[in-house]
Amino acid sequence: MELLGTNFEHGLSSEEVRKRQKSGKNALPETKPISRAEIILNQFKSPLIYILLVAGAITIILKEYTDSVVILAAVFVN
Repeated sequence: MELLGTNFEHGLSSEEVRKRQKSGKNALPETKPISRAEIILNQFKSPLIYILLVAGAITIILKEYTDSVVILAAVFVN
């Protein structure tokens, strides 16, 4: 505490804080929130989604409807 020129009770004065802030406030930059549509579209960047969609289509063609529902549910849940 001595080395940093502060104490437990009072901390730093406002003037001392301004002197020590060399590169601005200690805050993360603000970012815009991602919309739900962007989140859904970002899911299609994953090759696993394409594999599951192809597997779901194949199981529909083979008339394995239970498997199709499970595979497509996994895509939807993801």
